[in-house]
Amino acid sequence: MKAYGMAGHLIRRLNQISTQVFAKNMQQAGHDLTSVQFAAMDAIATCPGIDQAGVAARIAYDRATIGGVIDRLEQKGYVERQVNK
Repeated sequence: MKAYGMAGHLIRRLNQISTQVFAKNMQQAGHDLTSVQFAAMDAIATCPGIDQAGVAARIAYDRATIGGVIDRLEQKGYVERQVNK
């Protein structure tokens, strides 16, 4: 088998390269954001007032771990949580 011609390998490499390019661009712009944090912020900007479960669904992320993403965004001062009445 030759991994270089397999779709799964090529997709994984594309993801690795894309992640590196994103991280480099964020660093050069002076932002401390991962691609998941960026996607979460985009979902929040697109749907103001969205809840965590909605953010997770919108960015196809696990509901069990989106809380940590939002925690880090809050610690960095990018988002503010409000308890839903």
